[in-house]
Amino acid sequence: MARWCIVADTLPIIGSYVHGLFDSPDILRRLLNITAETHNLPEPRVTEFSIEAEYDRLAQTVRESIDMNLINTLIR
Repeated sequence: MARWCIVADTLPIIGSYVHGLFDSPDILRRLLNITAETHNLPEPRVTEFSIEAEYDRLAQTVRESIDMNLINTLIR
């Protein structure tokens, strides 16, 4: 049987993967606030973001970092 969650027996650690869970700022904010309260940490700041804007930023970085003329020469 596949495990979808790992829980440490000796430490307060829980690990899991749920695709897209952290895409919602509200869910992320709640999870981080609960964790901070549990461990007496300062309240975390969660800023709004756009995944499309992040993809655009990544694409711009790739465009600035690669030599398309060289790549076109190599594939011809």
